[in-house]
Amino acid sequence: MGLESALLTPTQALVDLAGLSHNLRVLKQQAKDIDVIGVVKANAYGHGSIEVSKTLIADGVRSLAVATVAEAVELRQAGIGEKILVFGAPRKASIKACVEYDLEPFVTGLESLDVIRPFSGLRVHLLVDTGMARLGVHPDEVETVIQDIENMPGNHLQAISTHFSSAGRIGSSFAREQWRRFESVLAKLGSKPAEVHVASTCALFTVPESVDPNIVDSARIGIGLYGLLEPEGYSTASPLKPIMTLQSEVAHVKWVEAGAPVSYNTDWCAPERTRIATVAAGYADGYPRILSNRASVGINGVLYPVVGAVCMDLLMVDIGAGSGPGSRNETATDTDVTPGDKVILFGSGGPSSVQIAEQAETIPYELVCGVGSRVPRIYSS
Repeated sequence: MGLESALLTPTQALVDLAGLSHNLRVLKQQAKDIDVIGVVKANAYGHGSIEVSKTLIADGVRSLAVATVAEAVELRQAGIGEKILVFGAPRKASIKACVEYDLEPFVTGLESLDVIRPFSGLRVHLLVDTGMARLGVHPDEVETVIQDIENMPGNHLQAISTHFSSAGRIGSSFAREQWRRFESVLAKLGSKPAEVHVASTCALFTVPESVDPNIVDSARIGIGLYGLLEPEGYSTASPLKPIMTLQSEVAHVKWVEAGAPVSYNTDWCAPERTRIATVAAGYADGYPRILSNRASVGINGVLYPVVGAVCMDLLMVDIGAGSGPGSRNETATDTDVTPGDKVILFGSGGPSSVQIAEQAETIPYELVCGVGSRVPRIYSS
């Protein structure tokens, strides 16, 4: 969507590509002497996979990863020619596209072998289940699976990998146990595969063995690129920067009398005569309904509480109350908020995405992935 078309929509996701480049530099430093794979699945965690991928490639990333073949094909059709890994379990309905579009699928279980067997020219990645219990081959089956892949005419084992379930927890004994299991698998192989990749963003900080260049070749970095995760207790030389700001605008302002209900179900009634600003965003745009009566938004540098139920397309805030530095009691008056004013739902100038995710009883991943498809992404660099 072009900028002119995007401005037809009152709610926009502003994506800071310079911040993306900054985060990539920070994570590359943490990865030290191994390569990084840019994870752009789920529309780059809601940030827009095509523009994010182009920026990563311009900054030197040579491998990308997605969850589905459809996501990979979208990147190919946008002119992206770098290596693309497809994390999801291979499917008979889409594996042919992996050959046609030069994609690298994963073998995620014994059933994957029958999916890839009829095709040739595939470079496959073997996922070993060392304790995630989601997808992956059991460690005892690895040698047999590798032999089966190598016996397939034209197919080739490109890489072997695993995935930590608790790398975000500092000092996780289970992450260490998963690493030991994976090392044991590697030790049993007669020769090292062309590539080994293990670490995610968190593991860069918490499982240093997983970025040992004597053992592994690359790390898969996702959420850290978007500035939304840094393991508690760990710090980088330069902090990661959240790169999305979700903004909307004030659609209407009105007075309500004491006791008047606001929004559906009369869950909130004005405790005194006050002014209500109606904001042109709702849960269809990715602002969770659970934030009703518990979150705040930023308007003109002041935080105002969300009151009443968040609706599909609208939400209401009480502009008779602010909180924090620069609150209404200190600096604002009722006339400070007028229709057309920008509203920061999360990001620069409002509550952080981490704060909003906590109030929504979820994680930042889900919050940014949930920003609706009708919300245009507007990029700055």
